[in-house]
Formats: sequence, C-alpha cells, structure tokens
Amino acid sequence: MGLFSRKKRQFTLEEKIESSIQCYFDYFQDLNKVNRKIAKITDTEDEYMQLYLFIPMAFCREFVPEVEYSDIYITADNGVEKENHFSKSQIFSEITSVVKRKWNTFSGEDIMKILFYSGDFKAINESLHNGAKPEDLKSVPARIL
Repeated sequence: MGLFSRKKRQFTLEEKIESSIQCYFDYFQDLNKVNRKIAKITDTEDEYMQLYLFIPMAFCREFVPEVEYSDIYITADNGVEKENHFSKSQIFSEITSVVKRKWNTFSGEDIMKILFYSGDFKAINESLHNGAKPEDLKSVPARIL
C-alpha cells in the first residue's frame, strides 16, 4: 500500500437519489440487491434508510397526486415512537424534486417497478378496485419501524 490511500468520491444528494432510483429499475426483482446497492451509495444508515423507503413514496405521490397524503411519518428508536414530517425532511424534499423533474423521462414499466414497493400505492390500488375515487382517499401516517 502506498503513502496515500484512494479517497472515496463524495456524491451529491441528487446523484445518490438518481443512482438509488436506477437501483430500483435495474434490480427490482431482487430487493436484497436493491438494499445492498443503495447502502453502497450512501454515507450513513439514516441516509440509506430514507432513500430506500422514501423513493417509492415519492413515486406514488407523483403517480396519484389526487390522494391527500399525510405529512407525518412515525419512526421508532428503542421502542420510543417519534412523529416526523415529510415537509421537514431534506432528503424527502430532494427526492420529490428529482422525481418531479425527471418524471417524463421514466418509462411506465420503470415507474411500476418502484410503485410495486410502495405500501401507499398498494392501498390506493385496492381502494380504487373497490370503487373509490383517488380524490376521496386520505393516507394515514407511514410507520417506519
């Protein structure tokens, strides 16, 4: 080993989001691989978890904007639940911006690959099949435990 070790390139949050979205597209049939690939892109476990969990949520909100989505999500740390707000999350805000900006570049097939992992989308889809209208639906706070 030489005197200098190779520095790991630092990616911007936008680059991490775009790469994470691509992981969902490329490896959607293997959720473990999606997990591993996103983990390699990120710097912290918190950043990894937010990218992994928030990308499907952001896609759902863009795909079915008529639904009234909750701004609240619940996390738990050592059994203690904490209320958080999507509107106060820098990562969720940036994911939403990237998804909106690039939405028309995604194929319908790729969008569905990510929606497949959205709990909100599954609930909305079931409600629509039962006769509900999107504008009459309201989501409950997401629970990230």
